[in-house]
Amino acid sequence: MCSSDLKEYGRGEDPNASRALVHGVINHGWQYIDPKIRREPISYFGPTSGIARALSFYENKPRRVGIIGLGVGAFVGWGRAGDYYRIYELDPDVVRIAREQFGYLAESPAKIDVVTGDGRLNMERDPRQNFDLISVDAFSSGSIPIHLLTREALQAYKRHLAPGGVIVYNVTNRFVNLPPQLKLVAEAEGMKIIRLDDSPEDDKYSGTSYVLVTQNEQLLADERVADQEEIEPIPGLEAWTDRHNNLFKVVR
Repeated sequence: MCSSDLKEYGRGEDPNASRALVHGVINHGWQYIDPKIRREPISYFGPTSGIARALSFYENKPRRVGIIGLGVGAFVGWGRAGDYYRIYELDPDVVRIAREQFGYLAESPAKIDVVTGDGRLNMERDPRQNFDLISVDAFSSGSIPIHLLTREALQAYKRHLAPGGVIVYNVTNRFVNLPPQLKLVAEAEGMKIIRLDDSPEDDKYSGTSYVLVTQNEQLLADERVADQEEIEPIPGLEAWTDRHNNLFKVVR
């Protein structure tokens, strides 16, 4: 990510001064600079985001979380003592920046391991991890790694799920409509899917759209995910596989 920039917003006495990682027009997350509040998970991981609500379903025990796509590490701000986060990040520069310029990784009370390289390939190599939640968050408006969205990819994720676990895809995107495709993939693998959109009023959080893929009926019926959005089908769309996929079908 040699073209990435660090940007700071707010100066001097501003208590909300923050630092962001920006690549082109894509903001990969931001963090408060003030040490008293910098551990707070902001940007795409506010308390009403779909992924934060999914994580809270497992709050009564130490949680095991797998993450594909590090960003600045904001999601580990939800980590607690006893939790385990295993992060798969393709770009070593992103890992370096997250460690040197942001504090989420260093200051989380959770145990954190970072695995550098392609997330799906490394998950396929890993022994079973028994994750309660797997976050697939390596997409941006201009770059859609299709190999993370196919039936074979979901099969790889499923192998690492603990009983009752959930896979959460960040499908926030202005240019492609991923939920209908993921619905076909989930159903082909015998799983259910729901979509949760969030439009927070507080500007420290970003508007998001997440889909949850699981076989856990209790999670699907939980009040935390009650405000589900409909996933409209796309005529002629077929479930993607490693051999058969068509990005043009989901362009908005």
